[in-house]
Amino acid sequence: MRIEYLIISIILMVIVLLALITFAQNIFPSFPKAVSDFLSNIGAK
Repeated sequence: MRIEYLIISIILMVIVLLALITFAQNIFPSFPKAVSDFLSNIGAK
């Protein structure tokens, strides 16, 4: 797999994740806190 395809796929995955998080925020108001806790747990490792 070429590195260009890898970078593009990672960027697309990030865009999709951001879209899903924004979508989930509209449905679940408490969702952003869960996501930030989850991300901080990942970052702490």
